[in-house]
Amino acid sequence: MESITALNIDNFSRALNSGTGQIVIYFSASWCQPCHSMKPVFAELARQTVNPEITFGAVDMAESPTIAQTHGIRSVPSIAVFRHGKLMDVVAGETPLDELRGRVQSALSIS
Repeated sequence: MESITALNIDNFSRALNSGTGQIVIYFSASWCQPCHSMKPVFAELARQTVNPEITFGAVDMAESPTIAQTHGIRSVPSIAVFRHGKLMDVVAGETPLDELRGRVQSALSIS
């Protein structure tokens, strides 16, 4: 798949509440070194996910800090999993791909 939508204050709510309601969002910041290391892991997760009902997005907290605050994201990098507008799980910090995949699947109840 590997289609990751850049999200900001203008399109975040629409993305969160559109489609099937399943969205995985990567919260990062341009100044964050661990975020640079985690970005390819998130991109690989998106690439490997063949379920068209799951949307992938990314928020740069330096550009849109209120989005993270609104949803309780306190650190970067963090990956938030939403289902029908409800926050299901947050994976904070650098996380191996297999663990990340498992957490996303569990949060979205995908086998």
